[in-house]
Amino acid sequence: VFYRSHPRRTSGVVRYVGPVAHARSILVGVQLDEPTGKHDGTVKGRSYFECPQKTGIFCQPSDLDLIDGDELPAVDDFKPAPHQTLS
Repeated sequence: VFYRSHPRRTSGVVRYVGPVAHARSILVGVQLDEPTGKHDGTVKGRSYFECPQKTGIFCQPSDLDLIDGDELPAVDDFKPAPHQTLS
């Protein structure tokens, strides 16, 4: 996918689709190809997906452009990682 809200319209891979504790709507978790993100898939002590530090973001589905016939996976295709608390 392309994350169009990024200043350089960076690309990445969808890692999670679903509810996120700090949001009121369904969000998409993306692992960006470059370390220009905000996290590693863990937000406020909750792990939603795994990726290298600073490559993870959450965004609205409308912030993404699909590439090469990609389809946005259904929410039911993703299960959040078990709850983790950061020490």
